[in-house]
Amino acid sequence: MEALSISDTEFYAFVGFFIGHVIFQQVQISVRFSRTLYMALLKKKGTSNDIANETLKTSLDWIKNNSVDQMEFVLKSGKKVTDANKEEFIEEFIYEETYGKRVGYPAMAQGFSKAVSDDIYNFQPHQLERLLSGVDHISIKHLKTLAIYRECTFQTEEVMNFWHILENSNEEFRRNVLRFITGSSSLQSIPGSHSECIIITQMNIQGFLPTANTCFRRIVLYKYKSYSELKNKLERAVKENGGFHFI
Repeated sequence: MEALSISDTEFYAFVGFFIGHVIFQQVQISVRFSRTLYMALLKKKGTSNDIANETLKTSLDWIKNNSVDQMEFVLKSGKKVTDANKEEFIEEFIYEETYGKRVGYPAMAQGFSKAVSDDIYNFQPHQLERLLSGVDHISIKHLKTLAIYRECTFQTEEVMNFWHILENSNEEFRRNVLRFITGSSSLQSIPGSHSECIIITQMNIQGFLPTANTCFRRIVLYKYKSYSELKNKLERAVKENGGFHFI
């Protein structure tokens, strides 16, 4: 089979479009990028804090706080750097260190822009990271704020036991339960977002395994004689759960 013929620019543009499409579809992928990439996608200027080399950061601080009239710096235009225009030099330097050396960033940003709405540019880099990859830790406290109850309340015995089970479980089991309910093992955890709710329904039938519908982000709990019975049946339901889902 022949290798696909594609230019570097086209490849980077595709990657950017893919990232944007993942966010548009409100799913997450198990990947982490650098802060500078998120800033490039959001078309935000870098700062000296985004420069990894501490020596270069120290040099920029020195330039900010001292006279450079006698130095031999030049701007990209070839114009000599003076105290009057040194901020322009600093901005050019930061751009080069954060974006300029990463040749794929412009094409990725262009591809990304074709898959998202302009509203995305109001986000901060850490928020974009959460949209794309979710959060590192599943907070049960936060998860509770997303819950909508049908045919039950927060004080229904099975519901209280369900939350206690999650509170006493490890991170892996929490993610498996979240995947069981929603199809994804991650939470975006963006302030003000209402798209991550989970629906908890309780049915007055004895002893069935918990069931879930990922399309509606819903879990159905039944009647159980004890905390232990629900725990065992939830573990079994999650373990036996299969099919298509996003990581």
